[in-house]
Amino acid sequence: MASSPQSVLFIPNISMRFLKRKLYWVLGLCACTLALLWGHFSPVSAAYSSSPASPTSLTLQPLIAWGTQTFGRDGRKGRDGANGQSGTSGQETQIRLTGSPMTVDVAGSSGISGQDGLLGENAYGCDHSSQPTHDLKGANGGRGGRGGDGGRGGDGGKAWIYYTQPAQLNALTLNNSGGQGGQAGLGAPGGYGCRCIDTSWQVNYCEWQRYRKQRNVADAAWIKDKTKTYPCTGSQRTDHKHHHPTLDKGNSQWAYRWEYGGVYKTKHFHCTGGAAGKDGQDGQLGKEGRYGQVVMVPREDIPQEKVQYYAPLEQLMGQQVDLVKNIWTEKSGLRWSKTGLRPLQLHPNSKVPDTYTYLDSTARLNYRIDWNAPQSPTELEVNDTKIGANIQVQKNQGQLDFDLPGTLEYQLKQQDQLTVMTVTGGFSPNRVQSFRIDESASQQQVGQLVLVDDGDVRSLLQNTKLKVTCLSKQSASGLKADDYQVRHSIELRVPPIGRSSDGVRVDNNVYTLNVQPFFSAWLKPSYEVQYQVDIEQTTKSNAVYTQTQTANLFVPAS
Repeated sequence: MASSPQSVLFIPNISMRFLKRKLYWVLGLCACTLALLWGHFSPVSAAYSSSPASPTSLTLQPLIAWGTQTFGRDGRKGRDGANGQSGTSGQETQIRLTGSPMTVDVAGSSGISGQDGLLGENAYGCDHSSQPTHDLKGANGGRGGRGGDGGRGGDGGKAWIYYTQPAQLNALTLNNSGGQGGQAGLGAPGGYGCRCIDTSWQVNYCEWQRYRKQRNVADAAWIKDKTKTYPCTGSQRTDHKHHHPTLDKGNSQWAYRWEYGGVYKTKHFHCTGGAAGKDGQDGQLGKEGRYGQVVMVPREDIPQEKVQYYAPLEQLMGQQVDLVKNIWTEKSGLRWSKTGLRPLQLHPNSKVPDTYTYLDSTARLNYRIDWNAPQSPTELEVNDTKIGANIQVQKNQGQLDFDLPGTLEYQLKQQDQLTVMTVTGGFSPNRVQSFRIDESASQQQVGQLVLVDDGDVRSLLQNTKLKVTCLSKQSASGLKADDYQVRHSIELRVPPIGRSSDGVRVDNNVYTLNVQPFFSAWLKPSYEVQYQVDIEQTTKSNAVYTQTQTANLFVPAS
């Protein structure tokens, strides 16, 4: 087997990869040639010849069916090269500019090159008998090993740049580029297949006739009774001596003899060498590492943030809360100006991404919560409820987002930099989502659905919406299913005061719905019906509360 590519002398230039690949072919060819020569001069193949059979060189072969037989064994596939390791990323660093020249290198390191694949093995055991009575096909060489992929380059380090004057930026030469990807390993050539010593030859076939005659019979005639065909030289003298059929022993009744009939036909045979193994694919070049992030801070430090504050209402009332949030923006132009003619900010020799993160401003917002509702927080059961606010950024501007129970009503007022929220009314959050279906009352009359609001908050709401869905096991035509199937839905609205235009009757906290006109096709005797009611309650502060109630009812037979 040819030597490994790792034993080749290294020459540090790009042409070495070409020389390396050529050397693979030379080594493989030498190995194959040596194997071929060894087989040619071995005792087994010494009599092999591409010329027509001669009286002195042909060895008698048994007559077999013509066909093609493979000689030798296929070479094994070469081992794939290992993938190169990824480079390391640059360190995160903080840079404080003073205007003096400064060079900072936090680039990622290069990826490691992938290893070359190993040569595919040559086919082996390629010896074969000379001039057989069949075609030959050599075994194939092994496929070359695939080259390993180059390692990915490491990412550049994240750089925090603090400055107070824009002119200070031009004094900084920063390199936080990604490392180069590692070189791809070379795929190795495939091994050689078994070669033929002779590519063609011919074999003569002579015909022999067997005759017999009776013993102890005067003047008995010889009678031809059998014919055989044997490989031969075509020389009667040689074939009589070496290539004749075995003579059957005579018995008491018959005597036998063979007569030579000469060349009956000539058959041409061919040998096809084994295919060389396919070359292994080269590995893939390692990907280049990414630039590190650059963060520009146009001040000495970054203000400490306090973006939200929550506390129990009773504790928070009357206190001023100060919130702070830094507002960052993504910008471009770190490397070049819009015209592309000169560096915009850092030194021209810098290797940095064009985009960067910039501390645009710092939002400082204050708020206070006052109480001016008829009932106290304890009476409304919200004294222990955590409320507060957080800063949200919209279009690079900070704004307060208050979080308090949706059942409370409030007003907002701005006093210089202070936002004052004054609670003016409301009710306990425990009173919403308190509907239930009164099944016994609903069962008293077909097509009647009775709901009870245990929270009794109709007059305190902005609106109540009821979506009623009828499900049944029987279809309108009477076909019965195993499970309840959705049949039809309606939506009904209930205002805070007055009658509902959708026909809902409200007595205190009891809601009576006449659904007969909508679901009559499924409210037939002995039908199994299910009502699903989705309730949506909207408070005066526009908070929406939802709940779902279901009830199974049976329509009486009469």
